[in-house]
Amino acid sequence: MGPIPQIDKYRIKSLDKAISILELMAVQKREMSLTEIAAGLKMGKGTVYRFLNTLKARKFIQQDAGTKKYGFGVRAFDLGANTRKETYLKSILLPKLRQLAIQCREAVNAAIREYTEIVYIIHLESEETLRFFTHEGIRLPAHCTAMGKVILAALPNETLARMYADPENLKGQTRHSISSFEMLMKSLAEVRKKGLAYDREECYLGICCVAAPIRDYKSDTIAAISISAPKIRMGKERAAELGQFLLKSAREISEEF
Repeated sequence: MGPIPQIDKYRIKSLDKAISILELMAVQKREMSLTEIAAGLKMGKGTVYRFLNTLKARKFIQQDAGTKKYGFGVRAFDLGANTRKETYLKSILLPKLRQLAIQCREAVNAAIREYTEIVYIIHLESEETLRFFTHEGIRLPAHCTAMGKVILAALPNETLARMYADPENLKGQTRHSISSFEMLMKSLAEVRKKGLAYDREECYLGICCVAAPIRDYKSDTIAAISISAPKIRMGKERAAELGQFLLKSAREISEEF
């Protein structure tokens, strides 16, 4: 036997096996049982079961409660799609959001969803002296933000129930945050009715926000845009006015798809 190739010297066997499970599922293009995965990889069921539980905990795979078979989870899809989606979205969103920022003179943002969080992909700062600071790439709990709520509102209730079955996913940011699944569903019903979502100090004390959905050619919500401002400048009338600005911009952007 010759010398071990340099590349193998640094390979982690357990990680290698976990990736093999994902590769097998990708090739098969279907949900698979524990027995099928173990047979396909010529691995013991006990070993495969441990890897599956770890991957399931990290949401790279999910298990059907009825059939007990395993399929890809949200994190597997998100990692593959978000980089391409973010670049494409920003190229379409930025020109319109710059116009919106000039029009409203407040902070303008855009975000996409990654499971129970949103990720800011655009943040344009306000021209006002008293302003709201954040940055692109920041992650926030979706249920605590206007952009998060407007994206969550597009999901089926069954999906939402699975996502928030774990109470840890409903941890609040402030005393105004949604703190239960019942509160979340009531809030999302309002979002579906109005077409807009509001964050009234739910993520940051002293900051309010209004958001609208961005939809693709299939009418699926793929992102959200928002205007955020200090509470002192975002009373009910101003929030309603900004909401109309947002809806107009959201319609124009959605037409680009």
